[in-house]
Amino acid sequence: MGIHYLDGCRMAVGQDALPRRVISLGGRFGYVDDGQTPNTQITYYDYEPAPIIFEVCGLPKDKSYLSAPWDRHPKGTMDSYCGLPIGVVVHCEGGYVANNKAFDTAGRFIREFEPTTPDLNANFIEAVRSRRARDLQADILEGHRSAALVHLANISYRLGRAAPPAEVAERIRGPKELAGAYERLAAHLGANGIDLAHTPATLGALLTVDANTERFIGEFSPEANRLVARDYRPPFVVPANV
Repeated sequence: MGIHYLDGCRMAVGQDALPRRVISLGGRFGYVDDGQTPNTQITYYDYEPAPIIFEVCGLPKDKSYLSAPWDRHPKGTMDSYCGLPIGVVVHCEGGYVANNKAFDTAGRFIREFEPTTPDLNANFIEAVRSRRARDLQADILEGHRSAALVHLANISYRLGRAAPPAEVAERIRGPKELAGAYERLAAHLGANGIDLAHTPATLGALLTVDANTERFIGEFSPEANRLVARDYRPPFVVPANV
């Protein structure tokens, strides 16, 4: 789901290119399994005039919910888990938007937004039938750019290593917004009985991006660029020029 939310964030900051830098950190906490995907993660995208910070808190409100039955939320709904509401919150300098409602910094309701675009699945089918790209609500290039943000985060994370809290704090102490996000991550995990001093997070590599070539430059760039595309197995190869 990351691409959908990052799409809106990129619109908010008015960016049609990749960020200058990216760093991601987090881990897979609260589960004992073979999964590799982090369920608690922060990604910092160095944009102007404001950065984009994407936070995923993949555990419940506190550890009492970890042993709760999975069927406590109403059947057929996707907006709650174990009786807890879930959703998307976008914080800005003047307040925040929670799902489709805007609030000021004091939490006072401002307004509710109604959808202004048609069903996107139907829109895609209509464009396929008409064979006119202009019928799409958004050009495919916009989808590519937002999807690339997700890949940037995953590449940074995959190049990371477990690091103690003091090292993480030192590494990210520059951007105050990122430091605040890390404090929220630690509090979220603490409420679920997870101590980062004993179960350290993975600190991803700070990567510099050349937005024109969509490749990494500088420190860690050789390792990062190897993850831009997979090693294809013939004959299932995507050509360089499509």
